[in-house]
Amino acid sequence: ARLLHSMDLNEDPCDDFYSFVCGNWIKNTFLVGDISSQFTQLNSIIYLRIKEVLETSHGGLTEHENRTQRFYKSCMDIGSRDETGSNVLLKELQKFGGWPLIEKNWDSTNFNWSNLMADFYENGYPIDMLLSIGVDMDIKNTSTSLISVNQPALGLSDRTNYVLSKPLKRYKELIFEIALHLNPTLDRAMAMKDIAEAMEIEIKLAKASVSRINSMKPKVYYNIMTLKQLEEFAPKITWRYLLPKLLPPKAKLQDNQRFMVTVPEALKTLNNILKNDTSEGTKNLANYMFYRAAVFAAEHLERDLFYLVEDKLHRSSRRDLWQVCVGAAMNFFHMSLTTTYAERYLDEKSKYNLEMMFQDIQVSLLDEIKEAKWLDEETRQKALVKVKKVRSTIAYREEIKDEEKLNGYYRPIQIGEDHFSNVKAALAFKTKEGMKGLEGKRLRLNSVHKYSRLMSDMFSQASPREQVHREEHIRPTFRQPQVFLHPFLQLQDVIFKRDSGAASLSILRGQRPNRVSTQTH
Repeated sequence: ARLLHSMDLNEDPCDDFYSFVCGNWIKNTFLVGDISSQFTQLNSIIYLRIKEVLETSHGGLTEHENRTQRFYKSCMDIGSRDETGSNVLLKELQKFGGWPLIEKNWDSTNFNWSNLMADFYENGYPIDMLLSIGVDMDIKNTSTSLISVNQPALGLSDRTNYVLSKPLKRYKELIFEIALHLNPTLDRAMAMKDIAEAMEIEIKLAKASVSRINSMKPKVYYNIMTLKQLEEFAPKITWRYLLPKLLPPKAKLQDNQRFMVTVPEALKTLNNILKNDTSEGTKNLANYMFYRAAVFAAEHLERDLFYLVEDKLHRSSRRDLWQVCVGAAMNFFHMSLTTTYAERYLDEKSKYNLEMMFQDIQVSLLDEIKEAKWLDEETRQKALVKVKKVRSTIAYREEIKDEEKLNGYYRPIQIGEDHFSNVKAALAFKTKEGMKGLEGKRLRLNSVHKYSRLMSDMFSQASPREQVHREEHIRPTFRQPQVFLHPFLQLQDVIFKRDSGAASLSILRGQRPNRVSTQTH
């Protein structure tokens, strides 16, 4: 019935087959951005519901809910953002040493990329434009932590955009327009040349990165090195100088400290980039790091800059302000919103059904292991223990509904009336939380912090790098069993209806449900 409702029978299939099959779905479906599957349709519904949650005030709001709503309100206050303007960004960039592109007298001898990354870290700017660093659980020994060194985040969301001329052209124009906004006397020809040279760094890093699918495969990302081996592999990165600036004071680095280098090729590429320490090479590196910071800031500043970013980076899916603000709130406060969302919208019966389904699968698997004639007894006993230790997380963990813990977790984020300051405070908090864990504390609340339950994803999260080590108020657990995670938005609407059990079961097993389209047009 849903498929028939999606069709437009007024269209001639011989003339326009796509409109015949999908016409009514296109007409009647509200979409956020350029998204076109049942899963991404769910995300559109989520955005609208979260918007309602964020805009509904009442006397019974908890501390964390109030903080989240104030963050959203400041984001939506475009008039206040216009008053703040971009001068605050210019002053901060100058405090960090100055963006060469807009500074007349920039001295490359005073530049140190590790110091700039540390400045970004302390002041709430992104630090993942060269490499991504964090503390993760060791997937082969969940009682221990290691430092994860991952590929950088890219300014253009998809690595394939870096081989396409139009996205790159718009990206360069965006950087120039932001720079011109900060320095109206900028010479266009000279600036575009400097931008192109700096962008070569990002293009090289993009080419060395791997796709999301490959980054989820343990055989691809589980590359273990000690600190000493890491220094030999990428000697141009001053690890012993950089890491103490990012890790908590109590974290002690030893020669045998274990690192998981998820994409060695990306790290090797960065090492080669850093070999160019000429004045020109240093200027290009500084321009790259600063333009990434400037593009990040522009989305959260005045109206002109916000719409400039939308026009250049999201032309095919230009978002309204509320969509961006909902997305920002979900990014920084998703545990708070998950709790509120679950209370309002979660189908508890579907959650219960999935929990029962998981238990049935677990029992069946135990029976198969017990009856398997090809298993020797030692392997059989190990397999039985392993299956029994697997615990499921359907939708969310109960501890996320502990209001006191949530209030305590988000309390360090100071939220005022200025949106840009709020974003920096939230990002600084989130980034610093990602650096915790080497001190030995392993805490349960933030196992849900790694993966947002608010978005419907095509892949069930098997928690390969689950973080469980942050909240100071919660009793630490030093041994985590295997975990099965199931985002709760997949319990609703088209994904978990009575007549779609096969699709739901395939999701539960971590497979693509064949009945759900995943093609993006």
